[in-house]
Amino acid sequence: MIVKKIFNLNNLFKTLLIVLGCFIISIGIDFYIKSNIGGDSMTTFLQGGNLKFNLKEGTISLLINLVFVLLTLFINYRKIGIGTIIIVFAYGLVLNVVLANSIIPFSQSFFVSIIYSIIGIFFVSLAITIWINTNFGVSPLEGFAISISEKTKIPFWVLKVVIDLTLLLSGILMGGTFGAGTIISSFLVGPSINVMSKVYLLLKNKIKPQIHG
Repeated sequence: MIVKKIFNLNNLFKTLLIVLGCFIISIGIDFYIKSNIGGDSMTTFLQGGNLKFNLKEGTISLLINLVFVLLTLFINYRKIGIGTIIIVFAYGLVLNVVLANSIIPFSQSFFVSIIYSIIGIFFVSLAITIWINTNFGVSPLEGFAISISEKTKIPFWVLKVVIDLTLLLSGILMGGTFGAGTIISSFLVGPSINVMSKVYLLLKNKIKPQIHG
């Protein structure tokens, strides 16, 4: 049944978007790592997990995403879609491949590091925005945050910042990289997703009338 749903033409397009998001966010994480001033909270967590448990970053990602899926199932199982499951496994695999074949050089100056961090924020936020707006099941972490937001009426971006800070602290305690880039990313990724989602909806509403016209 799941395979049949995926190979529906519309769902196949959404699946491709989900996988594209996996590549985009993996590139963003690669920029974070090469900045040498810390990445976003998830990157710090993945690096910490790598050091603590000697597992690849993509494998750590798969495991933590499975945890978020289980938590979301208890809060609002409707937020778990086919896309969510695809993200859990595809993201971990793609991240390992991207990091293993990276051509991005490590930053040699603080200025370049800041540029890397900004690029990382853009790619990570763009990927998550794509996942959210495919309506095919959001990423495990965002699905968890959205579910809590709908239950409590707390803005999504506020919850995203809280979750990011929790992951950040956990990553630091495990030995993950922490720096200026980490602080900037922790506070800007959530609001960036919020802005990108609004831009997406604005463009979608403008394009729709033209298509039907």
